[in-house]
Amino acid sequence: MFKTVRCALFAGFDCKYSNTVLSKHTHLSKDCANKIRSCVIYGILRNMSGTVTVDVAQGSLRGKETTAKSGLKYYSFKGIPYAKPPLGQLRFKAPQPPEPWIGVRDAFKEGHICAQKDPVLQVFRGDEDCLYLNVYTPMVRNTATQTVDTKQNPNTEGPLKPVMVWFHGGGFVGGSGNSEIYGPDYLVAEDVVLVTLNYRLGPFGFLCLENEEVPGNAGLKDQVMALKWIQRNIRQFGGDPDNVTLFGESAGGCSVQYHMLSPMSKGLFHRAISQSGTAFHWWGFMNAGRDRAFRLGQALGCNTNSPDELLEFLQNAQTKDIVEAIPKVPSKAEKRQMVVFLFVPTVDKFAAADEVFLPAHPYDLISTGKFQHVPYIMGANSVEGLIHLHELTEARMKKIDSDLQSVIPIDAPVTLDTDHSLNTAKKLREFYLGSQAISEDSKAQYANLISESWFTYETYKSVKIMSALSTAPVYFYKFSFDGHLGLFKRLLGLQDFKGVCHADEIGYLFHIGMLDLDLDPSSPEFKTLTRMVKLWTNFAKTGNPTPEITPLLDVTWHPVEKNKSNYLNIDTTLAMHENYEQERMALWDSVYSSTDETKSKL
Repeated sequence: MFKTVRCALFAGFDCKYSNTVLSKHTHLSKDCANKIRSCVIYGILRNMSGTVTVDVAQGSLRGKETTAKSGLKYYSFKGIPYAKPPLGQLRFKAPQPPEPWIGVRDAFKEGHICAQKDPVLQVFRGDEDCLYLNVYTPMVRNTATQTVDTKQNPNTEGPLKPVMVWFHGGGFVGGSGNSEIYGPDYLVAEDVVLVTLNYRLGPFGFLCLENEEVPGNAGLKDQVMALKWIQRNIRQFGGDPDNVTLFGESAGGCSVQYHMLSPMSKGLFHRAISQSGTAFHWWGFMNAGRDRAFRLGQALGCNTNSPDELLEFLQNAQTKDIVEAIPKVPSKAEKRQMVVFLFVPTVDKFAAADEVFLPAHPYDLISTGKFQHVPYIMGANSVEGLIHLHELTEARMKKIDSDLQSVIPIDAPVTLDTDHSLNTAKKLREFYLGSQAISEDSKAQYANLISESWFTYETYKSVKIMSALSTAPVYFYKFSFDGHLGLFKRLLGLQDFKGVCHADEIGYLFHIGMLDLDLDPSSPEFKTLTRMVKLWTNFAKTGNPTPEITPLLDVTWHPVEKNKSNYLNIDTTLAMHENYEQERMALWDSVYSSTDETKSKL
């Protein structure tokens, strides 16, 4: 499949590719992790030559001319501040506009990632000064000065390009928009402008005291600030501010749908794509924000009932200490129901009127049609739950098997340790496991259960409601191509399991800089990558992923029709199907529609 492999990760590392983990749960030797980072640097520094300077609202930026995998020349501007560093008294607060600078600012290097636990070394990484974005473009319009040879690369004039804005995943606690995972090569080759960015994570982005001082959702408001920056400045990079598509995966997919619900984001984008994440996902929304904030304070040694005292304490705490205290925050009940992301979006009705990002629960807004009616793509991978299998030690499997109520989503109308919850757990066991216990032999069945409870059911539910109410087309997909660019499945050592793992479609949209692979053009991986990029960029350009039938896109992707749940299956071929996972979705409909009198009274 691969013509050449430029990264030493496949050429004699002591750590094996099949056992390397690059998710938030990664545990690697320091030597192995450092070698992986060397690959990242190697990939990022390939073939950069001239520079080009553009003027933005804050000052002048000097970017690089770079060569994509295809040989295309494009311009790269990295580490652009889109907000004032959220330090000191600005910690936990809504972002402030960026400050201007004097002279020309080099935009050659990505900004700090936001404060988090390193997904490879499991140690603190990042900085609170992290509100930076990156712009990759095939054309710049405002060339204040340049050292590129415009005779060789005359892309300085022409029609404005569609803009695609990427929100990274990571459970709202980790990740970044950097090119080690999200390289722009394939997307910019399709004549679009790509913007990637960082936003505050964990408590820094989502602490909520349920008051005007700290109403929550600072991380989503960071994204709004970035979108406003794009509206003001993207023309200078050849981008069209009137043709902006938001897209994101996992927590990034949730973010996209949250912007569709937010009055703060109105008019800042025109199309949207949510990959494996929506505002309906229980792990991406919280009701218990204030309680969790006080538990964080207690974990750090602050025992108070005063929101003002807590805020003062937390604003003076060390960044690293806050990050390392997060595992101590979950309650016993939250641990039992696998609530691993503690600081996530919430209803911020306590904010000042012009700073309310989410005025009501996502379900209430969507079910009443109170969302931006723009063309929208939603979907999921075929076996999202594979991402959880690497955590399944024998002890963990026994614990879950003895308490299958723990897999019932926290937002389902089911109170644990009641007849209702026991019957629900029994129903789930019979459907997914039959007579088997959770063990090595039944991991694949358990992965299907987790796929539905964590990802696919709530995507399906969101598709069903929004397609019935939206005046714009809603497209639904299932990504089923299980190829070698499925990075996470392979790095987690899960190749023996069938299906596409959570996040494994990313390798078919972005150039993964840490690997820097050259694909054989005749491989199914190359064809699927080319197909995915074309579908996504067609949508960004026109609002229709298949505006015409071509040899590559030989099927028309129809929007969802009422009562059909029709979707595009993306595999070695493209095919339209109806009634998405009908039997499984009916099961989960019954879980969520069943009446639990105990919980309804809480």
